[in-house]
Amino acid sequence: MTCTVAQLKEVSKSYGAGHNRVLAVDRLSLKVAQGDYLAVMGASGSGKSTAMNILGCLDRPTSGEYWLDNCPTGGLNDDQLAELRNRKLGFVFQQFYLLRELTALENVMLPMAYAGVARPLQRQRAEAALVRVGLGQRLHNRPNQLSGGQQQRVAIARAIINRPALLLADEPTGALDSTTSNEVMDLFGELHQEGMTIILVTHEQEVAARAKTIIRFADGHIQHPPLPPSPPQPPPLRHDGGTPMASVSVPSPSPSPDQAAPILPGSSVTVQDPRSIYQGYTGIVQRISDRRAAVLFEGGNWDKLVTLQLSQLQGR
Repeated sequence: MTCTVAQLKEVSKSYGAGHNRVLAVDRLSLKVAQGDYLAVMGASGSGKSTAMNILGCLDRPTSGEYWLDNCPTGGLNDDQLAELRNRKLGFVFQQFYLLRELTALENVMLPMAYAGVARPLQRQRAEAALVRVGLGQRLHNRPNQLSGGQQQRVAIARAIINRPALLLADEPTGALDSTTSNEVMDLFGELHQEGMTIILVTHEQEVAARAKTIIRFADGHIQHPPLPPSPPQPPPLRHDGGTPMASVSVPSPSPSPDQAAPILPGSSVTVQDPRSIYQGYTGIVQRISDRRAAVLFEGGNWDKLVTLQLSQLQGR
């Protein structure tokens, strides 16, 4: 019998009040089974970003229930949700969000530090993960010494390092050229074949076609039934009949004033609480307590803030 990894039960999410109330998701139900590979598509304002927020424990539904790996999330506080993200979820974003001051190896070790994994085991597992994504020769390179595709591979290794129940990928090929995009999508396909459960948000039909099932959002609902991937279409021909044009990634549309601000630049995932920006993509559990950390947080200095807390954790 197939296990259920994530389940939304009659979930609704609204923002604002009175005449300004916006119903982003309306009585949404979705069951994600272990080993599923779902591509999520939909226009801006369709509800897909709100649904991804809730699936990623970055936002709470106004009504309904969300269960993640048999854990009801409704009664969890912020720290418990952050810990759940760290242990049960992996995030891959369009812009990589690697810490500039850390090597590839140290970036991949980061979620394990917050999960309390012993440092020798952190290194062993991080090295294995980087070898798995084809970067065994780049362990000690910093992000500025890596190509875009290599940086995204590091981000994928970081996302899977705690062996999450669910991998969420938000426009993971949006900042890559077509050749590198294919390589990254090949890697997602390999992870799926190995049993990883994946939900991927994309605006690109070619990317969505790699998934097992395509889910389209409209007006806060999922269009039923879910669609199997369409056969890949040939690239468009130039008007003069010459060489086919290269595929071009179109940037995600900007959110309307009624929508929440993006969780991170270049991401379609949105949140209301800026603290979730900090906790979301790193899986950090610790609260922002000391003055230095608070100043870094308010200034948006994510690299220095995480590096500070990482040094504190490893110094214990």
